[in-house]
Amino acid sequence: MKHKKHICIIGLGEFGTELARELSRECEVLVLDRDENRVNAIVDQVQRALILDVRDFAGLSSVVTADFDEVIVSIGEDLEASILCTLHLKKIGVRSIQAKAKTGRRPAGWPPTLSTPISWTSCPWKRITG
Repeated sequence: MKHKKHICIIGLGEFGTELARELSRECEVLVLDRDENRVNAIVDQVQRALILDVRDFAGLSSVVTADFDEVIVSIGEDLEASILCTLHLKKIGVRSIQAKAKTGRRPAGWPPTLSTPISWTSCPWKRITG
């Protein structure tokens, strides 16, 4: 039996939510967000969903360990939270951290705008499950 990758997605905006739904088909997915409504909206679609302020190291380190195969930080609206979370994950010892940045500058074709359907076959995140 093939080992399912353990993925943590932090931030449940449109990108993080859609990514979590897709990855939960092939991976064990934990999602974290400080917004209770966002967590409640996805709780039945992923393996684990928790309300957590990831700026708090003690809280984050109590649920995320170095055993995760990958952590994806998808916090677009709060740069401080994104940076602190990434630093905390490094301190925890997570081997692979991917961080999404919200900026007006983008490489051609990525990330897709929300009006563009996401093609998961060509998505850079697809390598997580492959």
